[in-house]
Amino acid sequence: MIKIISHDQASELISLSGPYLEQKESENNLPLGLVYRLAEDPYYYGPELPLLLSILEQGKVVGVAMMTPPKRIILSRMVA
Repeated sequence: MIKIISHDQASELISLSGPYLEQKESENNLPLGLVYRLAEDPYYYGPELPLLLSILEQGKVVGVAMMTPPKRIILSRMVA
């Protein structure tokens, strides 16, 4: 079963999904850079809070999605 967890703080996403993103660091350099910057300052990219999602299947992280309004959503590669 797929479960999507919405994070209020970037540090929460880093704790849960950081290791997943870091497995393919060069592929995930944009979401990694964004989330580490947002951990320092959640309003760095504008007045709206970002959307930060971890996607899990059977308790294991299989993907990440994030959006810093007004920009479009960024999706990591999803592992099946």
